[in-house]
Amino acid sequence: MGVYLGSNAVDMQGGFVTGGASGASLQSKTVSPSESAQTVKADNGYDGLSQVTVNAVSKTYVGSGVTKKSAATYTPGTSDQSIASGQYLNGTQTIKGDSNLTAANIKSGVKIFNVTGSYAGSSSGGNTPSLQTKTVSPSESTQTVSPDSGYDGLSKVTVNAISSTYIGSDVTKKSAATYIPKTTDQSIASGQYLSGTQTIKGDANLVAGNIKSGVNIFGVTGTYAGGGSSGGNGNNNVEAYAITDTNPSVSFKTASGTIKIWGYGTITSQGGWGGQTTSLIAFAGDKYYKSAVYGSPSSTSLSLSISNGKLTGLPSGLSAISAIVTRGI
Repeated sequence: MGVYLGSNAVDMQGGFVTGGASGASLQSKTVSPSESAQTVKADNGYDGLSQVTVNAVSKTYVGSGVTKKSAATYTPGTSDQSIASGQYLNGTQTIKGDSNLTAANIKSGVKIFNVTGSYAGSSSGGNTPSLQTKTVSPSESTQTVSPDSGYDGLSKVTVNAISSTYIGSDVTKKSAATYIPKTTDQSIASGQYLSGTQTIKGDANLVAGNIKSGVNIFGVTGTYAGGGSSGGNGNNNVEAYAITDTNPSVSFKTASGTIKIWGYGTITSQGGWGGQTTSLIAFAGDKYYKSAVYGSPSSTSLSLSISNGKLTGLPSGLSAISAIVTRGI
């Protein structure tokens, strides 16, 4: 079957067209998209391009800047347009305008972005071919760029860059998810685009006082020593020591909590004529009561503490004791 330019037949040989009404020698080319704009022109010895094939972008292609989640710029109209951030965008997407997008710069009768051209072009008399300039944006389908009717070929084809924030339609997307820590690791697999926030839950109860003493959970070392070794239900909230020494050694497992004492003792003091007086005392938590010959027993506040492993703050003159010392947890 013959190939015609106007009313004149031409030959097709090895992808090149020769002859024709204008004697144009046109070349066919193929280009693969990249992240930089490419201008495709005919090689030396040719008047222009008959067509340019732009290979398809892989459906699994991910731009080099995707992980940065940066804003992207688009160039279609005469004024700026904004695409609000949404499912996969965490920054404003700006669609650039171009003051050259006017009717006088577009071929007569051709509409680009709703602008109808009025430019009629110049005569292509003699042997000078009438060539057209075109621009194409990559897509996930192969595109063939050919000159419009009335042109002998293409002078150049500009292939726009792939956006650095482009995500291919076949790239796995992961929506928002929440993870509650447990005894085994949980993984968020690589090779997917996060379209929603991934939240690893925290817990206000993850503090040392709620974790068994000496046990480390997620970097928090516990201080809770429990309430004794009876094997009960764990609801006890004190440590307790029985003491019978007036200068007792005490080693609580926890360094926090109020120290209190419960039990009995005696206080010996010097009396008249070189004699001694011994009084019975009763310990009641943070105070003690001293027996009285007349009236009610009097109370005295205690301020107990541990110093170098010894219980301090006991009454002066203590001569005997049988008590329980406790520390709240």
